[in-house]
Amino acid sequence: HLRQASEEEIDPSEDTDNWVRQRIDLGEQLITGDAARPDVEGRPGVDDIEEGISVLQAALTFVNPQRQPERWASVHSSLAYAYRWRVNGDRSDNLEQAIDHAEQALTVYTREDFPEFWAVALDHLADALRLRLHGNPEVNAGTAIAHYQSLADFYAEVGDRSHWAGTQMDLGRTYANDNRATRGELEKAPVAYELALAEYERLGDAEHVAEAHANLLSVGTALMW
Repeated sequence: HLRQASEEEIDPSEDTDNWVRQRIDLGEQLITGDAARPDVEGRPGVDDIEEGISVLQAALTFVNPQRQPERWASVHSSLAYAYRWRVNGDRSDNLEQAIDHAEQALTVYTREDFPEFWAVALDHLADALRLRLHGNPEVNAGTAIAHYQSLADFYAEVGDRSHWAGTQMDLGRTYANDNRATRGELEKAPVAYELALAEYERLGDAEHVAEAHANLLSVGTALMW
């Protein structure tokens, strides 16, 4: 219904607040795959990502960061996620955009004031840094690891075991990055994957149990060489 509602023209000069709210809602649904056209892996489709970015960027032009900081940060956090998954365009540039938008969101979303939103934005930033193609690879990986460790501490503190396990998986992926990992870092990957596996087994999450096993097999093979 949001897509249909968004097509009912609202003049932003006459009803700016409702227009912005409507565009943000639509944009967020598009980039998370909830608006209708997810791809075969459940992620948002290529066209949805492009439309979502366009919709969110249009909304952002009407959001004043001084008067509406939370809304402004929310749009930046959503754009960080969208650019991290964007297929079109240059991959390296997309990741730089993801990093920039996540960092903008984190100027408002602090752990003290907005802990849940902080965690989401920091996860977007860590993911983009883990995958980053620009800059010093060791610095990028080290910064991503530090962010993931902060997230793991946060999720342990609030008792969110599923997200804690997911963060351990991300730590494992960062340690096991084929293009960057030293032997010492590679040896840390199975430790993180084992922690994730144990928690997913406790949670009865069969899909992620299988993924953790596959990752352990992959890193185990790499360590044999």
